[in-house]
Amino acid sequence: MTKVLFLADGYLDGQFGPYIHTILENYFAPAQMPVLAIRTNAFVNTIFNGSINTQPEFPKMLEAIEDFQPDVVFCVNRCGLSPEVLKLLGPEMPIINLIVDQYNQIPAECRQFTERDVVAILSFDHGDGLHTRKNILEAFQIRDAQFEQLNFFLDHFTFYPQNRPRDVDVSFIGTAFSNVNFLRYIRATVSRMMDQSEEQAYQNLNTLLDVFHEHETRYIDNLADLLEARGCHMDPTDPHYDLLASPMMIQSAFEMQNTFYNRLHALSALSEFNLAIYGMPVGEWVRQISIANIELLKHFKFKAVFSYPENAVIYNTSKMGLNAQVTAAMNTSLSFRVFDMVACKSLLVTQGLCREPLKHLGFEEDTDFIAYSSFSELRDKCAYAIANPNYREDAAESAFQKLQGYYDRFTLQAILTRCFAKVGFKDVAERIQRLEARDAYQNRAQNIRFLGVGQLAPIG
Repeated sequence: MTKVLFLADGYLDGQFGPYIHTILENYFAPAQMPVLAIRTNAFVNTIFNGSINTQPEFPKMLEAIEDFQPDVVFCVNRCGLSPEVLKLLGPEMPIINLIVDQYNQIPAECRQFTERDVVAILSFDHGDGLHTRKNILEAFQIRDAQFEQLNFFLDHFTFYPQNRPRDVDVSFIGTAFSNVNFLRYIRATVSRMMDQSEEQAYQNLNTLLDVFHEHETRYIDNLADLLEARGCHMDPTDPHYDLLASPMMIQSAFEMQNTFYNRLHALSALSEFNLAIYGMPVGEWVRQISIANIELLKHFKFKAVFSYPENAVIYNTSKMGLNAQVTAAMNTSLSFRVFDMVACKSLLVTQGLCREPLKHLGFEEDTDFIAYSSFSELRDKCAYAIANPNYREDAAESAFQKLQGYYDRFTLQAILTRCFAKVGFKDVAERIQRLEARDAYQNRAQNIRFLGVGQLAPIG
């Protein structure tokens, strides 16, 4: 029986994220293959200066891999594939790489691809940005035959219309991202500079704000270079200077702040409706809501939603679903939540920067989804959709019908089938291809062993 080593980062409390759970529960478990699933950030961490560091427990991970003797590796975002792990696995080990975040943030040490790698990346091949097929192939130094470009992925075993009453006007599910590094950057470029040159400090502030708002309207691949070119300089004596000097850290700091800012303003614009907000960490959501608009606490459910079945129920009981996704994905890919909503016939409401990727897939604005460029436009369009159920239901149905046309390409079942076939495991590919919705969540992962996964994350 084919043995699969499964590598992915998880939450700091020891849990895997929802889409990791669904891959394991709905596909690997019922396919009845032995799996060693490792929460990699319990043993090795990727850091934003482009390198990796190992934790004290790292030797236990190496020992477990050596004892398991895998036949194939399935890895999310190259997590855990340190030089030591790659050496242990050997150059002949087939590795299926699912990449769902910014690929350029993967450290160079983890990019040691071989002829036995297959890379499936969530991105759109349009324009001339980082995520075009040509640029990804060059960055990873892989052949076209090793590459799968995914416009999205969907677990159609979980997300489908359930014919429930839609009592909620708009639902939102998301993570509360911390803006602590953006605040550190402001201190390093503005607050501490006041003592040296007030003129430079205000120049830095104006540049910072200009770049922040430009990044809202068009995705900028390298914010650090743009800030530097426009004369925004940090105080080199700042205690976080080395951390903030990393281009990846600056990129992340602006993106987390932008996401934080736009989500809270979007939710505030919808506060007059029957709005349901679910998110984690709960404490961080409460902190952010209390600062931005304390009235939103009336709509916050004080509940983290970890499982895909819970997500599916929320979207099936909502007239509309709000996609206020991480800025990093704007104009390059779409949040997986977009298609989860559409698959449940909850009318998609999304930011204007998502218009182009949706158009690329054949979805039409106002016919299949609602997009907004301002928070007042968001409020007005949602008010119209709530007041006009025929329009709302027709648009949701139209989007659902178009989505079904992609099920043979972008469901997790189709993607996993292709990837295992590409690395030469046709028996595994055939088992996954034969799975049906009734197989999901039935096995309770008896064939999966976990390492670095806490007690809060039982499978099934």
